[in-house]
Amino acid sequence: MSATYQNQKTDKVSRGAIGRWGETVAARYLEAHGFHVIARSVRYRDGELDIVAVTGGTLYFVEVKTRTGEGYGAIESVAGGKRHRFIRAARRFCSERGLTDASCQFDCVVVLGRPGEATARIRHYRNCFI
Repeated sequence: MSATYQNQKTDKVSRGAIGRWGETVAARYLEAHGFHVIARSVRYRDGELDIVAVTGGTLYFVEVKTRTGEGYGAIESVAGGKRHRFIRAARRFCSERGLTDASCQFDCVVVLGRPGEATARIRHYRNCFI
């Protein structure tokens, strides 16, 4: 799925601010497409979850990658150790909330743009890894 969203005007921003902006854009995109965001920026010592959402009885763990240019592939950056930490964090999230039998899916949302530009391009990769 792809979409374009309007950005709010901002001045020069840090890498962290760009990432937080991307997560906000991704959360709005998911909500506009029928997802209910139940958690954002869940951090554990051994991993983190950008967005946790639910729709249709399935729990979605969403990794958000924000890019300001067309360079290095965003989806390819979720590999190896990063992927394992993401899955560990998802398991811990479910365990802490008694959701061990929940149907889960791992998605990635790529946001291309930056605060201050007129639009952001969004690409939603569903069930991108296990």
